[in-house]
Amino acid sequence: MTKQIALAAAGAALALASLALGSPGHAQQTVSKPLTPEQQQVKDALAVQRAATSVSGGDSVFKYAPGFRWVELVDGKQVRSYREDSRNFTYTAIYLIEESTSNRVKLDFYAKRINYNPSGKFFVPIASTGSEVDASNVTYVGFSTGSLRLRPNKTWIETGKGAGAKSFAFFEEARDCCNVYMVDPTRSMRLEVNMVSKTIYYSVPGMPKPQPLYAIDTALAVQFFSRAIID
Repeated sequence: MTKQIALAAAGAALALASLALGSPGHAQQTVSKPLTPEQQQVKDALAVQRAATSVSGGDSVFKYAPGFRWVELVDGKQVRSYREDSRNFTYTAIYLIEESTSNRVKLDFYAKRINYNPSGKFFVPIASTGSEVDASNVTYVGFSTGSLRLRPNKTWIETGKGAGAKSFAFFEEARDCCNVYMVDPTRSMRLEVNMVSKTIYYSVPGMPKPQPLYAIDTALAVQFFSRAIID
């Protein structure tokens, strides 16, 4: 079975596994079909691909940054920067393009390797992956009454839940090890998204210090993944 066939079969099997059959007055029965080892490998690779924010292999660590950007670190120092070319639910890899040379890198979670020339043979095994969300890469936070989501040009949109909910725009000013700082100049309101305490604080002129506004219950780092599961 080819990888493409396994991918399609895995999707079909997952859909079948979630199908509930029944009729009024009868208990519903869930129909499930075990995945083959190759289908399970595809499923596992997709799960890693969707949420990956760091990948290490050889001497390099690739780390995701907001705005579909990645940096490559060697011994903790940045050596190259990339833009994310593609990531969707039918791929088991993330494709990167180096910004200065247009060289391509493939982070292949199915084959578990980093390919520095996707059409060639130079690759290193993936040693580890991570899906860390912190103040350096967060692009979406959810709370009980709505969410904040990063859009282009460092604009964050606060959206409430339910029909008729209002939206507000904030401009990101800075980030540090713990917080994302943003401001809505039309209302003279500032927000601090604290990824350590998982709390959003607000302040307006005249307040002695920022006050808690929302408790964060969801945080995501990858913008494509955020859109896919929230929209």
